[in-house]
Amino acid sequence: MVDDNLPTFNTYIMSLGSVPVSFLANQNDSRVQFTLDIFRGSARVGLKQLRAGPVRLDEMVVEVRPLAVPFDLVNLRQQLPDRGSSLATLRAQVSDRHISELFPDRIRLTVLSGRLFLHGAAPSGGRFVIETVVDHDEESPRVSLRVANILLIGCSRPYNLSQLLGIQAPSQDMLVDSSPDGDRIFVEAVRWICGVALAGLGWKVPITPADLRSHPILREGGIFLETSRPPLTPALEVGAEAPAATTQRMAGFRQALYQLTEARLYAHDETIELAVNAAARQIAAEKAEAADLCVGASLFLPPAAILPWSRKHASDFRVRTLTGNAYLLQSDPAAAVENWLAAADQANPVDEPVYALELLNAVLDVLLSSNANRSGYVERAMPILEQLVSRLPDDGSLRALITRLGRDAPFSIRYSSVRAALFGTKPSATAIEQGRELLREAVECGHQEEALELASLIEAHNPSDPHDLQLCAEAMELASCPERAQNLWLRLHQIATIRAMRELELACKIHLIHSQEQREVRGQLVALEEKVSSLPMAMSAWLRRASDHPGLITEARFDVALALIGRKADAGLIQVMRSLLQKQGEAEYRARFANILLENGQIRSEDLCDLDVRRPEEATTRTLVRQLRRWLDDEKTAGSAVWAECQGLMGRILCERYGHMSEARAHLQQAWDAGVRWSGIATSLVDSALALSDWEEAQELLRVQIAAEEDPEIRIEMGRKLVRLIPSADLLQPDILTLLRDACMSVPWEVELRPILGLEVSEVQMAGALEPQEEALTEIRSMIGQGNLEEARIKLDEVLQANPDMPEALLLLAQLQEAIGNPSNAADSLLRRIQWVFDEDEARPLMTHALDLLVASGRSTEACDMYQEWNVMDPDLHHVLSPRLLELVSSMSA
Repeated sequence: MVDDNLPTFNTYIMSLGSVPVSFLANQNDSRVQFTLDIFRGSARVGLKQLRAGPVRLDEMVVEVRPLAVPFDLVNLRQQLPDRGSSLATLRAQVSDRHISELFPDRIRLTVLSGRLFLHGAAPSGGRFVIETVVDHDEESPRVSLRVANILLIGCSRPYNLSQLLGIQAPSQDMLVDSSPDGDRIFVEAVRWICGVALAGLGWKVPITPADLRSHPILREGGIFLETSRPPLTPALEVGAEAPAATTQRMAGFRQALYQLTEARLYAHDETIELAVNAAARQIAAEKAEAADLCVGASLFLPPAAILPWSRKHASDFRVRTLTGNAYLLQSDPAAAVENWLAAADQANPVDEPVYALELLNAVLDVLLSSNANRSGYVERAMPILEQLVSRLPDDGSLRALITRLGRDAPFSIRYSSVRAALFGTKPSATAIEQGRELLREAVECGHQEEALELASLIEAHNPSDPHDLQLCAEAMELASCPERAQNLWLRLHQIATIRAMRELELACKIHLIHSQEQREVRGQLVALEEKVSSLPMAMSAWLRRASDHPGLITEARFDVALALIGRKADAGLIQVMRSLLQKQGEAEYRARFANILLENGQIRSEDLCDLDVRRPEEATTRTLVRQLRRWLDDEKTAGSAVWAECQGLMGRILCERYGHMSEARAHLQQAWDAGVRWSGIATSLVDSALALSDWEEAQELLRVQIAAEEDPEIRIEMGRKLVRLIPSADLLQPDILTLLRDACMSVPWEVELRPILGLEVSEVQMAGALEPQEEALTEIRSMIGQGNLEEARIKLDEVLQANPDMPEALLLLAQLQEAIGNPSNAADSLLRRIQWVFDEDEARPLMTHALDLLVASGRSTEACDMYQEWNVMDPDLHHVLSPRLLELVSSMSA
């Protein structure tokens, strides 16, 4: 028993033995230490260096009074939770992602040095950003934040502060509140921290005294909080001041709200016209503060009313954002996205990452909802996204944005965004699943370092899952770690044997084939060939090993593999076939493979690019066209990268196989505008422009391609096309001239462009000097390229007089006659040229062009006769004819 007459009791150190071990994640001891001071009927309980969930507690003192007299000191601990208590001292810190628990799921909280952002999705669509700083003048235990700026992005209606945060009216039960004027936010951080810290101890949340003062400090990633009573000052220095730009924005925002009071009252009374007029007068009068006034007016006026003012003050990224809002409501999503991307870049993602993040979120919202062509816009957003990943490496909202982008975002960005969450202390199940998907992609695309890191993590997290272990084994093989890969395959083989997983067991057996003699390995693979015919996983393992033995993979094996993929879209088998077909697959098999992937939704951009559209069988091509049209008509795929590639392939088929230039042009143009840059796309687009007599467009496309092309030989070929289109080489742009000259220096055998570009032909170092006739032909090519057709004709006549059957001269004559619009004479010259061709690969394109010229000049009967004659010499000639020409000659032959 204790005598209450004693003036003071000494301090007793006790332990709370009932505290769960899981609650003390960072404690070396399984018991929490606390101090107990008793003085004149009151107890002061102190806790130090405690981590309770998201809260790191440096010090907390709870005062309990009155104590019963007499009382049992030994049982005092059990009595304290039931007694009234009040907070005396608190020093703690919490990360910003845990403070977000105070807000609805749609709202994110981010703390940067000196400022706190509330941002996310607005209640009825769109995004918002509320920028705040600590309000040190507020005498309250609650954390008081002064609003520095509110920016609405893509919202269809204005919002005030309470509406954005979901606060309808002040309430004692709420942890978040706002001031009646809408320029402050109050957060019950003290009570929340006490509740989290004491919950594991079984204590009640203490009362926060009215005279207690909170002193928050905003530092990157979290809040430091200390309480004190006057006249005491906090031990922590109140630092982390807001940047000058934020302070300036806050002053302008507060002044704007004051100056727009009249307009706000009109808007509150729903007299919008009077509100707009009142706001317009203020903005016209205050030109220096016009940007702040526009931002303030956007909180109570519709976006369309802001547009006339925002166009004049677009130097501020906030006003540029408001311009995008107005365009969106005017059903112009492309203009809205353009303005938001410009605003995100203008804001500087390093200095204003939260604004840039929400602007990109708004861009993605619009692109997904409007089915717009998003691949080009996403490509433009990548530099901004890269800076955001570097600036906010562990931000959940940024990670969510990149997850929404999917494979439209580069692998490096997606990996960087999730890396911090994956390799943290306790990665979440969502992060592990994202890591598994990234590992699968790393293996498919050959990212060795990332595959090794992810495989080590996935293996440690789930060491007995056969699917994960198989993925890790493939990653180890990719990363050139054969011993670790063999160990994983052995472990997998044991698991498969125990669990009676026959397909996995056979796949492991194939991977474990090891011998110094390649002949022995080949023999074992041949012996297993029939066993894997109906097992996709085993088939992929067999194909992967068989690819190291030339001739082992036959066309029949491709047929079996494609049939398997058609029945069951196994990701591993698809990836192996993708790699094999890109290296050694015929056009027919590549087209069939694309058909299957388009049907089951596994198609990727690389499956469509550079596909030879002339060689597949007609039935395969028609199926491909049907599948492409289905993808192009699907609203879910519209605007994606694969959608753009489908547009390009459809345009090439229509142009190169069927000759429908006008229809092809529309598809090719959409692919080009979406950023598709295959060489076949550019060639087909130029050909379609020429077929439609759009000379200027053809020249511009060639210029763009020359500037983008790195191969000097391809650049020279494009340069030849370009100089044939323009009247004079003097019209070539200086940068194009420089690129072509550099290309000529890298290709010493080029003689056609050099004279046009002002280079001496003699500079070309060849084995011997050119013959006089060859020099004359070079000069004629230059004349034709420069458009001097009459001079070229005279010079060519001189050459043919000396040598009437010179093959190259006859070919030049045909080109010259076709250029001047005489297809009949051009056909005759080409027929003479064909007589001197003895190689069928060289003859086929000449025969095809000669038939086209004969038909174009009205000599269809002669074209039919020539086709029958040539078809006897070359039975495969019909394969290279366009369907229209083949149908014509076949019908006339019948």
